[in-house]
Amino acid sequence: MTIIVALMVGLLITACTVQSNKHPESSNVSRVHHSKPKKTLLIYYSLTKNTARLANTIGKQPGIESVEIKTKKSYPTTDNDQVNKLVKEKQNKHQFDQLKRVPKNLNQYQKIIIGFPIWSNDMAYPMQSFLAQNKETLSHKVIVPFTTSSMAEASAIRNTEATIRRLVPGVNLQKGLNLASSDLDSKRITSWINQTVLKTPSKKTAITIRTGSEVFKGYLNNSAAAKDFAKHLPQKLNVKNFATGYPEKYAKLPFKLRLNDTKGDDPGKGDLDYNSKNQSLFFYHGRVGKFQELHRIGHINDSKYINFVSSHQEPFEAQIELSN
Repeated sequence: MTIIVALMVGLLITACTVQSNKHPESSNVSRVHHSKPKKTLLIYYSLTKNTARLANTIGKQPGIESVEIKTKKSYPTTDNDQVNKLVKEKQNKHQFDQLKRVPKNLNQYQKIIIGFPIWSNDMAYPMQSFLAQNKETLSHKVIVPFTTSSMAEASAIRNTEATIRRLVPGVNLQKGLNLASSDLDSKRITSWINQTVLKTPSKKTAITIRTGSEVFKGYLNNSAAAKDFAKHLPQKLNVKNFATGYPEKYAKLPFKLRLNDTKGDDPGKGDLDYNSKNQSLFFYHGRVGKFQELHRIGHINDSKYINFVSSHQEPFEAQIELSN
């Protein structure tokens, strides 16, 4: 009898110990629970439910975990002028939105899809806040954006891409989907999901660029041209201004690159493009527009690189090599 009582007491103590070790979830954090980590997270912000509609369509795909983030202090849903005023005030004070339901386990995802409406020709401020507050975790991840707006204007699309690159240096930004609110049943959605969302993230090859005492880190993408370029590394290049007033520099290559799976490009800050027309490597610190002879082969992650390449007016030597 004494032994039975002792066993019962022991079991009760064990049960109490297990119960006391449970930590309650924070009220403003949304955790994702599953036995096997999923590779893709869809995280979105929606003010008037248009973005939520599109997110629900995308989130039905297998292997995608969906989370809708919200702001602790809500924005008005019917007064655009007031929304713009509130955002401007926060920007002037260098403040970001306080968010609810942000997952803590972002590290486990290889690809993150972000959805948001367009505000004042740019990304909605709550999503800007999410990127800024998680930039270290998101850096070098595959980011796939989708947007909704009254009109899917090209300038807004360029602005959102630039904002993502500014807030998350080194991001592997993929082709986004930009739809007008009246076009949420478009066949483009299915095509984009198959070509971008469900596509396996392409592998990247880390590179180092050395010029004088400066060292910058970047990567080559998985295109045939990039793989061909990697075979020629290390390579020392003479980098020059392309034309006065243009945000680009170039270096002639002593070899041609294969182009069987690359097409025209609209490069942005930090992008490395092969110009098949004049057999050169171009270094961009701003936008020049889309040209068929440009083929993206990589990107420079370091924010100091943009300042260096934009302010350096004289020709300079750059050694490009594979990183260890």
